[in-house]
Amino acid sequence: MSSEDNRVAFASVKSGSSAKCMEMMVRLIKDDLKLMQDQIVSISIHDSKVHHGDLEAVVFYRTQSTVDNSEPTESLSYHLVVRDEDTEWSNILREMLMNTNTAGKKTCAIGSTFRNVGEEKIACSF
Repeated sequence: MSSEDNRVAFASVKSGSSAKCMEMMVRLIKDDLKLMQDQIVSISIHDSKVHHGDLEAVVFYRTQSTVDNSEPTESLSYHLVVRDEDTEWSNILREMLMNTNTAGKKTCAIGSTFRNVGEEKIACSF
């Protein structure tokens, strides 16, 4: 396989519900794209282009696995932190890190909205 055969691509999902958006992203990665863990480059979350719009999650991924015996994403799950707009980002991110640093968990991506989506601040780890 040449490096030209293994490109980076993306796929996205959009929903008005933060939890539904994350569930759709996990389903996309595991069931539709059938990605291996090493194929995930990043997962980001942001609001759609309209004010108080839907949440959109985007996965950037390698089109082919580059690691022998890479682990499948069968056990991929997410941890969502949604707080109101008055919550300090530092508190949200500390809460996110407490979850990601739990023994036995392997984190492949952490994303957060860079501003409020609606009246909320959202962070998610996968």
